Amino acid sequence: MEESEARRCAEEFGRTLTDCWDEWAFKLGLVATPTSKGVYGFTWHPTAKDEQGRQFRVGGNWPIIVDQGTGACRLVHGMKEMTTLTGMSGVGMIRFHDAGTHRRRRNGR
Repeated sequence: MEESEARRCAEEFGRTLTDCWDEWAFKLGLVATPTSKGVYGFTWHPTAKDEQGRQFRVGGNWPIIVDQGTGACRLVHGMKEMTTLTGMSGVGMIRFHDAGTHRRRRNGR
């Protein structure tokens, strides 16, 4: 399955999770590709516009996982799977393919 097809599957699945997909201008971002885990992973988050009309990210959700072979979609099941998916130890910076999307975790600080 190509990334573009997986992205379409992820969007279709995401639309079943919220009736505000278009209104809130949800965006998908690539987290993982099949070469590493056998699945595509996509972040999905709503966006909004400020008073000057600039678009910005609002919140986030567990990534959508798309099975490379079947196209079946589901959400990531918690932090342990997220850590496995991103290949990180779960401490410090979690890096995504989209360089503008980062989340910092602090260990008890």
